Amino acid sequence: MKAISSSSDQDRTEYLARQNLEWPLSEAAANMLRVVRGAGRPYQIASHMTRVLNSFTAYRDAVGHYPASYKIAELLNFSQTRSIEAWRATFPETVSEEDIKRWLRDGTFRREAAIDDVIRACLQICASRLVGQKTQESSAENALFHALRKLEAAQEIWRKS
Repeated sequence: MKAISSSSDQDRTEYLARQNLEWPLSEAAANMLRVVRGAGRPYQIASHMTRVLNSFTAYRDAVGHYPASYKIAELLNFSQTRSIEAWRATFPETVSEEDIKRWLRDGTFRREAAIDDVIRACLQICASRLVGQKTQESSAENALFHALRKLEAAQEIWRKS
């Protein structure tokens, strides 16, 4: 019984530490992306990074280790693409089976996935240019063109529906 309580306390502690990390990390990443695209607040980068480092330290102090890589990646996942099961779970009262069938027919799910692919390719192009990785940039450009074709196909399905 004590182990269950201890495990529950640990889960809650980790959950709270993760919550306290999420906003500083997301805010810093968002500002950095905006700065890269020519907007944002470059003067806030240092303060954002300080908050992120402090949040990571607080996480480690609370939990006993830094968050796993996959947990950090989850915090920074921008994707709007959801599986059908995720749509049902996220919006159980407002998304009907008819909605899902319509979205499958009209290309809504394909469109979302294609937009996410376009964004990922663009981010890879930017990252590769920042560090002068021509091979990765070229690969990302190919991924971008492929994603744009997927988006165009999804849009065509939507127009015809």
